[in-house]
Amino acid sequence: MHQLRMKSKRIYKYYSFNNDYSLNMLRDNEFYFAQPSDLNDPFELMYSPIIENSEIARQFSKIDNEFWHNLTSMFVPCISKEDSMKIKLQFSQEKVDLTNLRTKLSDRSSTVLRKECRVFSTSTFKDSILLWSNYSHSHQGFCIEIDICKLIGSIARFYRDTNCFFAHGLVEYNDSYPYLDFAFHPKFGLIPKNPHDGLIALFKKPTAWSYEHEYRLVIAVNNNPKPDQDNCIKHFCDDKEVVTAIYLGCNCDLKNQYVNELIHLSDARNIPVYQAELSMNSYQLLFHSLDIQKHY
Repeated sequence: MHQLRMKSKRIYKYYSFNNDYSLNMLRDNEFYFAQPSDLNDPFELMYSPIIENSEIARQFSKIDNEFWHNLTSMFVPCISKEDSMKIKLQFSQEKVDLTNLRTKLSDRSSTVLRKECRVFSTSTFKDSILLWSNYSHSHQGFCIEIDICKLIGSIARFYRDTNCFFAHGLVEYNDSYPYLDFAFHPKFGLIPKNPHDGLIALFKKPTAWSYEHEYRLVIAVNNNPKPDQDNCIKHFCDDKEVVTAIYLGCNCDLKNQYVNELIHLSDARNIPVYQAELSMNSYQLLFHSLDIQKHY
């Protein structure tokens, strides 16, 4: 399990009141894990493969010619056997530029991870002005406070006896792609040295996103459970106390039907509700407790 240190045991998920779907976490205790390709960063799962020329040269002379032809056909469809053998000879003599191979390996592995992995993105901050602006309909939405330990415990219990892989941790921000070590396998060719290393790319993002202070939970589903029609994975949390507070945006319309339903759902589960307000002295959001009884 991939976990990085964080001071608080609370994480925050921002929502808009744009459809009925946004309240499902409170109605049914369901958490939606999205496909990486549906997230808003085009650089998701980008990395730089590390391949040593000498390692490849050492191993290429041992490869069966038929297997090598089949392997190269994965990258270059309809390649002739003669051309395939020429490439093999170049590799064994360390006379080939690995740049193109690195690109193809990165693209192929990223495609697999995008298909197999699902992500639940949160923040460690509830008072980020930009997060409220970008993910909560310009401060008209809401934010759910989650007990990270209870959520992790629920997911770990659910996937304990499956072949799914679960990871969680703080996202690290850098302007260079993370590196992924590849090694030569006599049967499968070039593969990541550690099968789970590809997930590292899911916890790396460009520094432009650092304002999000993101904490991610990742499930490698291996098609079990099967994604829904939106390619999401729904996780039903078996701990009713996983949601610890609700925060409404400073521009939230308390007369909105979804806002009223949220307040009633929160009251039924004894979850405190707060609303944001603008500080009188600085560019800062403050929160005051909402009197739920006034909405009955």
